Amino acid sequence: WMQEKMDVEMDFDGLWAAKGSVDQRILSKLMQHPCVIKTPPKALERTDFEDCLQELQACSVADGAATLTAFTCEVLIQACKTYLPTEPSSFIITGGGAYNPSIVKYLKQNLTSPVQTAEEIGWDAMSIDAESFAFLAVRSLYGLPLTYPTTTGVPFPLSGGNILKKE
Repeated sequence: WMQEKMDVEMDFDGLWAAKGSVDQRILSKLMQHPCVIKTPPKALERTDFEDCLQELQACSVADGAATLTAFTCEVLIQACKTYLPTEPSSFIITGGGAYNPSIVKYLKQNLTSPVQTAEEIGWDAMSIDAESFAFLAVRSLYGLPLTYPTTTGVPFPLSGGNILKKE
């Protein structure tokens, strides 16, 4: 959305979303997206939601950003309500979302359990992703599974791709 409308990678710091209003009609329609309502196990890519941008074309940049922020958060909230036996006792936001006050605010207002950013509890929010990929790389190096039928729907536990060695 931001790339298309403002030629920037994302809504840095959630500033556009903070200026906008959520279009509830569009949000309701987005929540019916096949990728959202598909029952787990599932794995999704950013490109799976490209068609959602068409729904926002009549929105201002700020309203589109606010609606997409709400969509991102509502997908998480809905998944917790639908697929977890109980709501987790707390939520820790990592990655870029931890630096987006609009996402953090939305989740804090709409989840009943405490919500904190990784930084608030002394973790480096941006390192967790890299650390998890390093963990997966080592598992792959040793031929250990990275994904399982119960998490992503693969037919059997699978390791990572090929290890390429420089000659």
